[in-house]
Amino acid sequence: MIPGTRKMTRLLTYIICFTTSVNVLADAKFVLIGEDLKHNRVTLNTLRDDDLSYFDAERRLVNASITKFLQIRSSSVRLKTIAKNAVVIDTVNAQRFVGDWVGTDDKGQILKINHDVLGELAIDLEQVARVQFSAATNVSARTPSSDEVHLANGDTLTGFIVAVTNENIELQVKGQPKPVSFPRERVRSINLANPVLRSVADGHLVHLNDHVRLLAKKMNANGDELTIETPDSKNPVVLQLANVQRIDLASRIGRLVDLSELTMQVTSGGKVFGLPMPPRIENASVWLHAPVKVAWKLPTGAARFAASGVIAADPSAGASESTLAWSNFIVNVGVENKVVASHHIHAQRPKIDLNIAISGKTMTIELDPGRNGPVMDRLRLVDAVIFVKSK
Repeated sequence: MIPGTRKMTRLLTYIICFTTSVNVLADAKFVLIGEDLKHNRVTLNTLRDDDLSYFDAERRLVNASITKFLQIRSSSVRLKTIAKNAVVIDTVNAQRFVGDWVGTDDKGQILKINHDVLGELAIDLEQVARVQFSAATNVSARTPSSDEVHLANGDTLTGFIVAVTNENIELQVKGQPKPVSFPRERVRSINLANPVLRSVADGHLVHLNDHVRLLAKKMNANGDELTIETPDSKNPVVLQLANVQRIDLASRIGRLVDLSELTMQVTSGGKVFGLPMPPRIENASVWLHAPVKVAWKLPTGAARFAASGVIAADPSAGASESTLAWSNFIVNVGVENKVVASHHIHAQRPKIDLNIAISGKTMTIELDPGRNGPVMDRLRLVDAVIFVKSK
């Protein structure tokens, strides 16, 4: 053998083996989030069932079990705005279906909508937690003690929803001998007394950029596709990775809860120069304008809160530099009426990152105007989540 040939052969073999093991997924820039809620930016290599491999920030190949993490979040895919005429259906196992209204069965017990990718979907009324007949409407994520019918004129009626037909919503009201019918076109949304319960056994929850959420018993990413096995479909569902916004992993260490899905209560403020400027939820972001104080009832086991806060008048959002210069306010985060974090936001510091240990029943966020008064003191909280430990 020629001197040095054995060494060169080993080197070539190593290079070939290493190269063939790397199968970087298309558009695979993601963030892995564990119980510390830190964003670990990675490039996914493989994702199959409970195993994944990725390149970390230093380009090292890491093999890990997804049980170490709570969420896989895309670095680039953002939620789209839902079409105003779209119907949104939330189910008791935390899935969400968005699409065009198709109709119901003859008995009004099966709701049917059509999705561009998933096709026609049929959802049993017993599995429904909430329905928005107009996506322009925000429905509270709370579970009511009785079914609720929210009318377009702002009225809310309670009772037991007997049926949802193509034409009417039939509500059995206490004390009435027969159900009361409301034209479906006059109904903004319905909220059923069916609690949303998702366990680790249900699987992972895949969030798409059109607000659809699908349970996945098994997952396999290959190239630019993510194939999942859902509990509702006989055949695997193939999704484009470019449409996957995040995956909530079935982890035994706990779960993440979106702040935008908890009921927000205004405890003070909400007006600017006498004009109403209430907080709002938009595309899973929380929008606040000083002066205001809002509160959330924390889920049992809440252990940490994280979010990114940006001035809503930031030039990247379409505002001018002169407008941004007016922004100057204080953000106070409190637990049980005790301030646990305080940040000063202004034009030279338009963004803050929050990552706070919490323990209690109530969390508050208060915005206090700075030296310029409540002028353009607008905060947008994005990726706001709460880590809830498993019992």
